[in-house]
Amino acid sequence: MGHNTQLLRAAMAALFVLIAIAGTAVAGPLEDAEDARARRDYATALRLLRSLAKQGDATAQSRLGDKETTLLVTESTRCDEDKC
Repeated sequence: MGHNTQLLRAAMAALFVLIAIAGTAVAGPLEDAEDARARRDYATALRLLRSLAKQGDATAQSRLGDKETTLLVTESTRCDEDKC
């Protein structure tokens, strides 16, 4: 019975590690919006945030209300006008 317990513990530990790795490797739309903002791809960031906000995502709604987002809109508009 001791050998089976060790195998079960090893299998559970391996499963836990795999779940932890898989969970951190998948980025969602909110993370994609943050990455777009960091790359100065403001149009994409706003598109993603607006879509999430319409679906009721409170974090996206909050970010759209932030002063920082006002800067994103300004930069996005400026880029549209300058074709950057």
